[in-house]
Amino acid sequence: MTDLSSRRIYAPVKTMAMLLENAEYHECACFINRMKGKTLRSIAHELPASELNDALPASRCVVEGLYLKMSVLNLPIDCLLPERTVVQLIRWVTADMKDSPSGADPESANPYMTQIRNILRVIAVRRPDIREKLYSRQKVLKRCLQILVSRRTVGTSDLQRMTLPEALKLEVRKHISHLKQTLEKLELCMDKRHLLKAMDTTYLRPVNRNDIQDRLFSNKSLLNAFEPIQNYSQLTCLLQALQSQIQSDKDVLVTFTELHKQMQSIPVNCALETVFQRYIAGYGRILNIMQESAPSARNWVSMNDINLRSDKLRHPPTFSSTWHIAGKSVNIFI
Repeated sequence: MTDLSSRRIYAPVKTMAMLLENAEYHECACFINRMKGKTLRSIAHELPASELNDALPASRCVVEGLYLKMSVLNLPIDCLLPERTVVQLIRWVTADMKDSPSGADPESANPYMTQIRNILRVIAVRRPDIREKLYSRQKVLKRCLQILVSRRTVGTSDLQRMTLPEALKLEVRKHISHLKQTLEKLELCMDKRHLLKAMDTTYLRPVNRNDIQDRLFSNKSLLNAFEPIQNYSQLTCLLQALQSQIQSDKDVLVTFTELHKQMQSIPVNCALETVFQRYIAGYGRILNIMQESAPSARNWVSMNDINLRSDKLRHPPTFSSTWHIAGKSVNIFI
């Protein structure tokens, strides 16, 4: 590649970087709109996608313009880091829902939802796997919220409801009491005289019917003494519940840590229930938009559908699903 061709390719990238550095987002969107398709194709992997995503929502017009134009040109959108885009949109939408008045219409409360829809429509059609990942993440958040709001009480052997530590304390005391009772019965059942004779190896005599009967009754008494311990399953159930709670708490902490790393703006010592509720709603709102856009894949506009010449793009994007191409209004998504 010659120096001249290199300058031709990277000059647009330099221009975009300068406009973004000065926060001239609308001018940058217009510049992208005027850019030839061949030029955009050549600089696709040099686009400052990370900076654009991090600047959302301020850079929304630039991000929208890139997604729409690259979709019309049938270019891969992976260079725009769509997963990162979605995370930033979730973060923005969740914060917007928090600040919006209760019961307000999301569309009227946020005038930029049309731009969000346009971005998500492209991602939903070109990267359907992202929507599945969002469903999985939302499901994990719902499970963690269920863990937090569920009643942390358990049942005891006498049908009481109490916290797990209290129940364990009660059942351990009962178990100790049963052990003491069993030990007392065991001592009563043992005939010390027979025990001493059994220890004497010189003591041998024929065993008669009464001896067998006495031994039978004695062994049954021993078994009855051990029955409360042998069938004592409540303590085992409580220990299993304790292990389950430990694993559940680990899951909640791991989920919150991942969410905190993704969204960054979440305080470390926040109320987890509130955070999970907000982001479940935020994920749901983004997923609803992507779900609405999924059927649009049948009406995707490609290079074969229209005679597109990027140098004939005469107007900046209107931040809706309508683009002005070669003097005609074309709906990219129907």
